[in-house]
Amino acid sequence: MSGGYKQQPGSGSGEIRKDGKRVAGKQSFAPPGSGGSRPVMKPRDLDFIPEMVGGKEKQPAGSHIHDRARTGTIVGKSIPLVDANAKVTGQAWYGDDVRLPNEIIGRIVRSPHHYAKVVSIDTSKAEALPGVIAVATGDDAPNKFGVLPVTKDEHAMAVEKVRHVGDLVACVAAVDEATAREAVALIEVEYEVLDSIHDMKKGLEDVDEPIHWR
Repeated sequence: MSGGYKQQPGSGSGEIRKDGKRVAGKQSFAPPGSGGSRPVMKPRDLDFIPEMVGGKEKQPAGSHIHDRARTGTIVGKSIPLVDANAKVTGQAWYGDDVRLPNEIIGRIVRSPHHYAKVVSIDTSKAEALPGVIAVATGDDAPNKFGVLPVTKDEHAMAVEKVRHVGDLVACVAAVDEATAREAVALIEVEYEVLDSIHDMKKGLEDVDEPIHWR
């Protein structure tokens, strides 16, 4: 494949809409395997080109509509990631590695129980700790939300109940990591542990304390 291609088949006549904009589907692209610092396509590797378009790659399942778009330069070959060296040597930076001046550090109190009622949360000691900027619980964010229709009953933090180990119960914001860690350790949560469900069929049964009210 030496020439380019169009996004969709078209006459290539440069048809223009009445509002002056180009008709979608008539944009031309460079040949596959070219671009950037490589204006022309790399030499084709016949070992990775299907037999039915002149290559040497076996096709036991027959032809495919995209056979003619195969360049033999990328598909089927092992390509090193551009950041592979940085990752395997421990030099790659992730979001958690970034530290900025005057940033606020947050920490979360999580449930140690699979399923329980939150009887009380005492944040007074954490709030009194020097360096703590704010403390919040589910009572501070009672509104339900959810991106998908099946998750419209989510809360930012637990309201009345925790429903899995690690469920968010409270959070703190502090001037540094040490203060934030100390603050979450000072938050006292009282739970009433409920019978947890670990079987899908039992989860569908009617019980006095369902994990989610239907």
